[in-house]
Amino acid sequence: MARRAKSPFPALREKVGSAVTSVSSYAARRAGRGLISQFRGFGRLSKRERTPLPSLRDRASGTRNGAQMTPLKGRGVHKADYISREGKRMREVYDIGAELGFGSFGIITLVSHSSTGRQAVCKTIQQSLCRDHQILRGEINLLKTLDHPHIVRIFDYFEEKDAYHIVLEYCAGGDLETELGSLARMRRILPEAAAARYVKQVLMATCYCHHLGVIHRDLKPANIMKVSHNEMTDVKVIDFGLSSLVTPGACIRETAGTNFFMAPEVFSGYYDQRADIWSIGMTLYNLLSQDFPFPPGVETLDNDQFRQLIQNLNLTFPSKRGWSSYTRPARDLIRSMLQRDPARRITAAEALRSEWLAQQVPGCGPLDPQASAELFGGLENFAEAPLVVRVLMLLAAAQIDIKELYIIQREFDQIDFDHDGFITMEDLSVLLSSDGRWEKRAKGVLAMVDLDRSGVIGFTEFVAASLYGRIGGSRDVLSYAFSLFDTDQNGLVSHQDIRRGLDSPQMRLLEQQNGGSVAMELVRIFPSGRPMRLDDFTRCLEAHCVEAAQAAGVDGFAPALRFVNGGQGEILRQKIASSQADYACDDSDVKHDAVCCWGGLWPGQWCHSWRRWRRRGPVTS
Repeated sequence: MARRAKSPFPALREKVGSAVTSVSSYAARRAGRGLISQFRGFGRLSKRERTPLPSLRDRASGTRNGAQMTPLKGRGVHKADYISREGKRMREVYDIGAELGFGSFGIITLVSHSSTGRQAVCKTIQQSLCRDHQILRGEINLLKTLDHPHIVRIFDYFEEKDAYHIVLEYCAGGDLETELGSLARMRRILPEAAAARYVKQVLMATCYCHHLGVIHRDLKPANIMKVSHNEMTDVKVIDFGLSSLVTPGACIRETAGTNFFMAPEVFSGYYDQRADIWSIGMTLYNLLSQDFPFPPGVETLDNDQFRQLIQNLNLTFPSKRGWSSYTRPARDLIRSMLQRDPARRITAAEALRSEWLAQQVPGCGPLDPQASAELFGGLENFAEAPLVVRVLMLLAAAQIDIKELYIIQREFDQIDFDHDGFITMEDLSVLLSSDGRWEKRAKGVLAMVDLDRSGVIGFTEFVAASLYGRIGGSRDVLSYAFSLFDTDQNGLVSHQDIRRGLDSPQMRLLEQQNGGSVAMELVRIFPSGRPMRLDDFTRCLEAHCVEAAQAAGVDGFAPALRFVNGGQGEILRQKIASSQADYACDDSDVKHDAVCCWGGLWPGQWCHSWRRWRRRGPVTS
């Protein structure tokens, strides 16, 4: 089936919280390297003071390059709505670990979630050292709203009397600047395949940001974090302290960034999102050569002299810097990204289709028809779930441990054919190319999975749909959502706690649009009406998953198989058969436990859960 032209995106709409700002006017110097670099985004020096941009609510809708831009956030329920912890202190939710570093206005500590044990890092900023609180909140709001697998996630935000606490994803591998320093000391170079993998993922994150009208403005190795120490690990973009949210067709009229990675037009103070592409091109040059295309002594130049050097840069690839060992397509990509004329510079989407990335980072390829049907079936199954369950899974998805995202992330990338960071109607049409009724099915799924009503399926919404098929596969999947409702921390939640925790203008809007009642859904899903512990809370949702599969008249194994590619379905069936033989339990009991489990679990885990279920019995009214 030929790929359909991409339809216009919905107009820009409101963003959570205060106006997104161009830069922090409370600028502070960063300190340290490695893990501490994960937090240098909250405050950075720019060439001159900036004023806040209007919020999305105040911006007129418009188009960019002939197509409307994707909304940063729709009017429905978004993960950002539930990140702030009002009325709670950080130490009530997280256990404090080792101090990782400190800067001129805050410290960084390793923390772990009290309920789930998930590790994260906490940046603590003293309020007395913050000169512009509104701009800081704007940066945090932007980071809360961004939703991409290769952008660092914010888990929690606490605003206390004397300090701000920002809890972020733990990227244990450190930044690429530190990685290059380590390689230089060992007289090694970064493998070309690893550099290509890093740059491709940064381009994917940048393509997503540009679709939203967000310009990062400080992309460089120091702002790219490795998830682990493995050379072929994934990376995440950090530091949105200099990011700018611009209206369609507008340009930024100021100078900000890091000199060695700034595009020529940035020095002139008139540029758009193509400045980010120059920064990525310079980053790629630096990763491959551990150097820059500048003459010796460039460090001694003042700003005006360096500006002239950049604007007249003659790009070369000398053999003495190791370029003879790299392929021609790598040099071609760098040339196309480091064009001095922005109009001739390629976009992030075009760079993702380059010959070099295709050679060095081959994609997973299109899903086969069976896998496509199972994957879309999983989305349909989630779309049919009650609104309360879908929002609960969204909360769980926003907090899932980074180690559990790898498989889900690969499947998201396989469906997101143009790598814009969203699943659109066109993406679903390719997934359902063999189904003559694809349009009606795709519209129905998109309407129900798109909880924030942005017109597209975001990454966290996709993760939520995937987690719905494995509620019983991991006992801590719903721990975060449970802790959000357990405000008095007595280990129990009631219907009233859940309604209070979910209540928001966005949730009430969704409730009206769905024509349902949260109170009625809660009674149906949690029928006992009594306060529940975490095990009871999870077990009721497991029972709902089984009942939903039976009501739909599908094989009870279907939800577990939806998100398992290729031959993994048969492996899962073999494990279920093995569990029956080993524990001599009847087929219906094993099906109940397997229906929501991920294919990577061992049969013993399923039967352990089955024994506990049989001992306690199902929850009844």
